[in-house]
Amino acid sequence: MLNRLQSLYLGYPIQYNLGSQALTNLELSGLPMIPIVLLNQQRLVREGWASFLSDQPGIAVVGNTGDPEEACGLAHLYQPRIVLASDDLVTALDFKQLAAIHDSCPTAGMILVLSHFSHGIQEHLSRLGVRACLSRHSSFADMLTAIAK
Repeated sequence: MLNRLQSLYLGYPIQYNLGSQALTNLELSGLPMIPIVLLNQQRLVREGWASFLSDQPGIAVVGNTGDPEEACGLAHLYQPRIVLASDDLVTALDFKQLAAIHDSCPTAGMILVLSHFSHGIQEHLSRLGVRACLSRHSSFADMLTAIAK
């Protein structure tokens, strides 16, 4: 089992039982953490996002998957503040999986990384919990700005 410092560094939400109270390492750290679930079909992209985000203070990547159904389960389990996804999954699934993720964790704000943006879908996306859209040409600084808002 990982010790507290290792679990904090790796961003894993490890649960500790303290008598009648169960706390995660994120709560024990005393830092305001932003839990994030990553959803992208491309493992290399997901791992790049996870590596970058895990190095940022105050951010914990609690889930990382290429499967939208698994993302629903991770969102339900961890109740992240952010679900970061790419549109390659969204367009292929006609927004049904976005709606399912939103239903799993209505308080999570979704950030989509889009290859193409149409103003016609902006209202539809906001109803599904999308709070920000980034271009695939956006920088990591843009990603951090969207997460912090």
